[in-house]
Amino acid sequence: MAKRNDSIIDLMLVLPWWVNAILSYLSYIFFKYQIPSMHFQSAAFKSLSNGISSLAEPISLLIAFIAVVTFFKALHRKSLISRMSGNGILGFLNAFESKKDPLKNITWREFEMLVGEVYKKLGYLVYETQAGADGGVDLILKRNGEKIIVQCKQWRTQKIGVKTVRELYGVMVAESADRAIVMCSGTYTAESYVFAKGKPLDLIGGSQLREMIDSVSTNRTIETLPKLNEKNCTSCGNPMLIRIAKRGPNSGNKFWGCSTFPRCRRTEEY
Repeated sequence: MAKRNDSIIDLMLVLPWWVNAILSYLSYIFFKYQIPSMHFQSAAFKSLSNGISSLAEPISLLIAFIAVVTFFKALHRKSLISRMSGNGILGFLNAFESKKDPLKNITWREFEMLVGEVYKKLGYLVYETQAGADGGVDLILKRNGEKIIVQCKQWRTQKIGVKTVRELYGVMVAESADRAIVMCSGTYTAESYVFAKGKPLDLIGGSQLREMIDSVSTNRTIETLPKLNEKNCTSCGNPMLIRIAKRGPNSGNKFWGCSTFPRCRRTEEY
């Protein structure tokens, strides 16, 4: 996938708020006290260090402002599950404000964040891709050695067609991912389900997503929730993953492979 050349501020906006708060404090100490305490032979460098020390307050305040922004972004992100599930005061207010499907009453960006939060609750490490990256991948999920790519589609009326599903499958193979998920707020065409059959592709529609949201909003432990894979390696006991043969006579076919590969090379037919 293509990567953008992000600025330092862009990168800081994706950091946890508490990291930015620490950076704000450390930047003030560094520019206010550390740099002026350095011994420079050159008079020009001494003058420069004194000038830089005067920037300690504005730089620290700028980073502190970013920390505040990321703090409220984190609160908003975590409130999405409550809003969609109807639990708590946020869910009550959301239902009171509109009788529309709440999944279709949020922005596409909030929809992506909501899906990410659901999978975090399910025990996955969630990585958000850069906005505008090609390939159609919005999220990357990782757990037990498994890599899953996710594309989110918050289409209010149109069904997800086979073209979208086929393209994501191609990206999955190119990125050597173990599985791909298309997540939408509505439904899929019959052709989409036909194409996905027998492939490591999950087509999750709005009704299934609502069930996932209801499950995680009840704070049930991860063991009580459905898992993508429920097979353990008979050699080492670790979870097995659904993989796709990349070469040989079985190229393109699915098989079970141990998640600890290459330490354990146990494979089984799917």
